[in-house]
Amino acid sequence: MFSSFVNQFYRTHSVSIFYGYGHGKFSLPVIYTTGYDSLPSSLASGDFNNDNYIDLAITNYDTNNVGILFENSNRTFEKQIVFSTELDFHPYSIAAGQFNDDEFADIAIANSETHEIGVLLNNANRTFANQATYSVGYASPYTVDVQDFNQ
Repeated sequence: MFSSFVNQFYRTHSVSIFYGYGHGKFSLPVIYTTGYDSLPSSLASGDFNNDNYIDLAITNYDTNNVGILFENSNRTFEKQIVFSTELDFHPYSIAAGQFNDDEFADIAIANSETHEIGVLLNNANRTFANQATYSVGYASPYTVDVQDFNQ
């Protein structure tokens, strides 16, 4: 298995996956839509349904949601499933991590218009709990990262 890379296209409302062949060579892009006027701004990978396949979480800035593309066993992805971040939150950046010690990948989101970081806890059934938010004060967050800073 070789590393692949993925990127999002803000103005074309899509993400592209370039599968690695090894020796620094990659496939042509496989494109998945994120929906009309979604304006995807960031993405994170993780196994969000514990099936041992890497899924993608995408912040859709203009449609105020997080989209999940679940990977299938044949290296294709299902149609995007969306989870709302509420109107005018404008999710900008995303990261995956373990926030509640249940072995399911959760999601952190930088909501640029509300001065908050949002957290979507994984319900373990291909859904997420409603977004919990945490104020960052008067600044607009544009990036978020996840690490265990308590160690």
